[in-house]
Amino acid sequence: MILATRKMQAIIASRIIFLNVNDIILFLSKIFSFYYFIACAKKRKKKTKYLRCAITGYR
Repeated sequence: MILATRKMQAIIASRIIFLNVNDIILFLSKIFSFYYFIACAKKRKKKTKYLRCAITGYR
């Protein structure tokens, strides 16, 4: 767990130091896909539809 958290901290730190346009676009697309998943999941309450939301939301 400690090694994993340190690795994550290193990744986050490197991301903050080297902010590329591609990183920003990727980050924004992840946020939008996450919100899309929530909106989609709220509309559809069946488990199979949840999976469909996850597939379409997270690419």
